Amino acid sequence: MKHLILERFCYSPQGTFGTIQLSQVRSGLSPIVLYTIELPWQYNEREKSCIPQASFICKRFSSAKHPNTFEVTNVPARTGILFHVGNTKDDFQGCIGLGLNLGTVGNRWAVLASGVAFGKFMDYLKDDQEFRLTITQYKPQ
Repeated sequence: MKHLILERFCYSPQGTFGTIQLSQVRSGLSPIVLYTIELPWQYNEREKSCIPQASFICKRFSSAKHPNTFEVTNVPARTGILFHVGNTKDDFQGCIGLGLNLGTVGNRWAVLASGVAFGKFMDYLKDDQEFRLTITQYKPQ
């Protein structure tokens, strides 16, 4: 089972930001770094908060609104936490967005190139039905 680490580096009213690194199979290649955006921390409140730092199993999920993605399972008092396309915190209700870069949309902090990043994420997991996600906070070395 693949193990991805979401390392959060910014908690702000504009969102919670982090990175996920996708290792590349061929040796010598740098990992693909995807930026993440979530809602600000609001004590794990449903549809208003990012999820707590912990380790979770993510399972393949599909619905009419969000076909072919992954759901973060076993989040205390929460369901329906998905990975999907979006740029600012306003695009999410507790889910996790992916981008290739950080920037702004209007006056809001954002992840950019979300559709491309989501495609890279799903391609990396194309043969997987589930993976382990560990959410941590950045620690300077």
